Amino acid sequence: SLRAARVRALIMNERIDEAATALKELEAMDLSPERVDRHLVGAICVLRGVFERERGDLEQAEQVISRCLETHPA
Repeated sequence: SLRAARVRALIMNERIDEAATALKELEAMDLSPERVDRHLVGAICVLRGVFERERGDLEQAEQVISRCLETHPA
């Protein structure tokens, strides 16, 4: 997804405020299995964890990643 790639690029360039907004917009989309590939939904979930880590909230990042692994194992 281009939106997910944009969020990744913003995070990598340490543009955290912009990444936060873009990630919220991405997560607000209809991510139901009928509309979006399950792998993309898992990648978006992990992207939230990466965002939290880059924001400095390591505990939240760990919780998010653990939840992603449970809900999107493959």
